[in-house]
Amino acid sequence: IRPWTNARALVASANGVVYAGDDGRIEFQIDSSSRMVINLTGQEVFLGALSVLGEEADLNVGIVGFTLLSDLHNGQGVDLSPGTFTITDQNLGIISTIDVSAATDINDVLTIINAQLAADGITNLQATIGLEKNNILLDTTQNGLISNVTALDKLNEGNGVDLHPGEILVTDGGAINATVDFSSAATIGDIITAFNTQIAAQGIANVAMQINAAGTALEIIDSNGVPLGLSIMETSASENTASTLGILGDIDPTLMGRDLDPVVSFKV
Repeated sequence: IRPWTNARALVASANGVVYAGDDGRIEFQIDSSSRMVINLTGQEVFLGALSVLGEEADLNVGIVGFTLLSDLHNGQGVDLSPGTFTITDQNLGIISTIDVSAATDINDVLTIINAQLAADGITNLQATIGLEKNNILLDTTQNGLISNVTALDKLNEGNGVDLHPGEILVTDGGAINATVDFSSAATIGDIITAFNTQIAAQGIANVAMQINAAGTALEIIDSNGVPLGLSIMETSASENTASTLGILGDIDPTLMGRDLDPVVSFKV
C-alpha cells in the first residue's frame, strides 16, 4: 500500500498480478552535484523475470578417489580405447607409457600412473587429485638430475647457459692454451662431445668430460700418470660460458663441477 494514496501497488486481476504503483525514485544526495537512487519499484522486485537456479553457477561436484570414470564429463565418461598415453622426463630422456585401459575409477588411474612412473625410474612426479577437486594434478619435485639429453636452456633454474660466443679456455698457464667452442651445443651431450672431441684434436690426451656420479653436474678428469696441471677459464673477463656450465677451476686431477640445477621438465 502506498501511504500517500492508500492504494495497493500490486493488484490481483484475471490475468495475474498487475503493478499499479508508480515508478518514483528516491534519491540520496552524495554531494552538491551528485545523487544516487536508493530504492527499487515493486515491479522490479516482485515481477521481474526469475533466473534458473544454477544457470550461472558451476554446480558440478568435485571428484574423489572412488568417482567412476563413466560419470565424468557429464556422464560421457573417458575414452579408454586404447587407454594409453606417455609421460616423458625431458631432462633424463625417460619415456613412461601409462596404460589405464583397465581403470574404473579415479583411484585406479592414480595408482596405475604412479606405479608405472616408479617402475620406469621417474621418482619426482606424482599423480594426485588437484586442489580444485575437479582434475588430476601431476605434482613435480626438483631432483637436480641431468643427462646427455638435458637441454641447456633448462639449466641454472631455467636461466640456461651463456653461448655467446660460447667458448672456454683450457690452459696450463704456459704452453697449453686450447679453446673449446660450445656455440652450436643444445644439450649436455653436445657439450661433452664438443669438449672431448676438440681437446683430443688439439693434442691434449687423457683429459675427458663426463656427468658426475650423482648425475647433477659435469666433471673433467685428467687421467694422465702425471696430471697436466690444467685449468678451465673464460676466454675473456666479459664471458660466462664456463661459469654457467659450472666448470670454472682447476683439473687437479678432477674438476668437480657445480650442480647445474635444471628446472623440472615433463611432457605428456
